[in-house]
Amino acid sequence: MVFNLYRSGIHYAKIYWNEKPALSKQNFYTGEWEQTLPLTEEEDTLLLSLFQLSVLDFFKFYPKLKDFIKTSHSRAEIDGHVYEKFKAGHLIERHKKFPMDIFYDEEGIYACLVPNRESTSLLVAEGKEEKSILREWRHKSYSPASYLMQEKITVKLPMRDKVRLATDIYLPKGKEGALSTILIRTPYNKDAQKNVALPFVCRGFAVVVQDVRGREASEGSWEPFAHEATDGEDSLQWIAAQSWSNQKIGMLGGSYLGFVQWAAASTGSPYLSAMASIVTAGSPFGDLPRRGGSYLSGALPWFSSLTDKNFDPAKMLRDDWAELMVYRPLKKLFKDKLNDDFPYWEEMFEHEAYDEFWARQDWTKEAQNITAPALIISGWFDDPAWPLDPRSQYPA
Repeated sequence: MVFNLYRSGIHYAKIYWNEKPALSKQNFYTGEWEQTLPLTEEEDTLLLSLFQLSVLDFFKFYPKLKDFIKTSHSRAEIDGHVYEKFKAGHLIERHKKFPMDIFYDEEGIYACLVPNRESTSLLVAEGKEEKSILREWRHKSYSPASYLMQEKITVKLPMRDKVRLATDIYLPKGKEGALSTILIRTPYNKDAQKNVALPFVCRGFAVVVQDVRGREASEGSWEPFAHEATDGEDSLQWIAAQSWSNQKIGMLGGSYLGFVQWAAASTGSPYLSAMASIVTAGSPFGDLPRRGGSYLSGALPWFSSLTDKNFDPAKMLRDDWAELMVYRPLKKLFKDKLNDDFPYWEEMFEHEAYDEFWARQDWTKEAQNITAPALIISGWFDDPAWPLDPRSQYPA
């Protein structure tokens, strides 16, 4: 039995399922398939981190899912996973952040699909691709996934004040002519975005990924929100000036990676052609870290992960945040309780009212400059406090 593993329509790996599972991955620099090796627990954990899909779990559930399909029951719990018969040929997983939905026909189960934030992962039996979402990804209206990737280029991109930001450039191999570009700006380490970049490069786009000011390999001081408008504008202008650029640039990302898009758009840059903004915060005084002017407790764990130059998500994993928020004065919480130093936290308590400190972080005051079309993705409980005015101004 052979299954093929895809992410957003890009063929990453072949899974061989006999007595022992085995795996062969595609090399996106050469186009060759690597040696087939046993699918170990360690390798499966890596796949889970990249695809939000455990291949070993899929095959573990496989016989139990087949038995459930044959029953008259509409719902079943399988090893702690709740499945429901949604419609003919389709099981959906309930109560799961990244659900593993199942597709089947008269011959049996042929695919599982895992939607996640910026992509969708698909494991599909060989020969059944056209029955899956691949049919949509291969539609003629989409750029075909026909390119390999050149070796990454890393530059230090100068801003208007001479501070240099670490920037990775991914280009498709062998594509002629100027390229449209996807720009991703992140405080969480640009190296972590390679797999986000890959599907776009395979479809013929250039992808530029940048550590924002003061983070990871970039120069400057880390001042959340404050420099994202001008640094974003300078980055767009630099990309537009490159020989490989057609001056059409889109931006992509969620949370802070979405905030930087709106900040850049607020400058009115003519080179920003589109945005895909996912679960994104709005004005720092109206949404995060101040929600309607009140301090948002949920900002504390996030800030704690960003006190060092390198992102440290482990700092968010503690169970006493509610107790810490009772401490007074809050201004001294990082130094007194977390033994950490975060100047931004202390400075924001010096500015109780909206003033210049908050204004220099606030892209919404320049919202009238935004002309780029935007795809806005969110959920009922993700960012309801974001002011709607900038979005309501878009033509229907």
